[in-house]
Amino acid sequence: MIASTKRTFKNDQIQIAKDWLRRSEVADPYFKFTAVFAAFNSVYWLSSDADRELAMVNDFKDKLLYQFEQLRDSETPCIESADAFIISAERFEVADLGHRRDRRPPRRKKFLDNSTFFEGIRFADLSNMEKIDVAIDLAYQFRCNLIHGTKNVSLRENELTAKAGARFLREVVAFTIRTLERY
Repeated sequence: MIASTKRTFKNDQIQIAKDWLRRSEVADPYFKFTAVFAAFNSVYWLSSDADRELAMVNDFKDKLLYQFEQLRDSETPCIESADAFIISAERFEVADLGHRRDRRPPRRKKFLDNSTFFEGIRFADLSNMEKIDVAIDLAYQFRCNLIHGTKNVSLRENELTAKAGARFLREVVAFTIRTLERY
C-alpha cells in the first residue's frame, strides 16, 4: 500500500511538472520563467525529505549532478543552456549578488552571503558539473528576486536573463522527468 501511494504521488508530481511546462509556452519571458520554475519546484520537491525549500533545492542538485556524472556530459542541452544562462547573468551582473537587494532579516541570511557567494568564480574555469550547480543557484536567486519584487521587469537585461533561465530550467526539468519515469 505504501509503495503504491508513493508511486501515485510521484506520478502526480511529474504530471504537475508537465502541466507547468505546457503553461510556460507563452511569449512573456517572466511568466515563462516563473512557470518553468514551478515545474522545477515540482520535481525538486520529490528529491528531498527536507522541510526547507533551499535544502530541497540543494538535495535535488546533488542528485542531479550525480545523474549527470553517470552520463559523462551526454546531456548537452542542459550544459549548453547552463552556459547561456550563466553568461547572461554574468553579462548583466545578475550573478553579482553584491548588486542585488536581499530584504531578509539578518538571521535568515545564513545561506547567501552577498560578499562571497560568487566571489572569485570565473566562468571559463568551471567544469560542466559546476556550471549546472551555479546555474541552479542563479535560477533560485533570480526567482527569489522576481517573486519578492526586487527585479525590474522593464529592463531588457532581466528579460534576457529570464529567457535564458527558463531555457536552462526546462532542460533540467525534462531530464529529471525522463529519469523519474524510468524508475
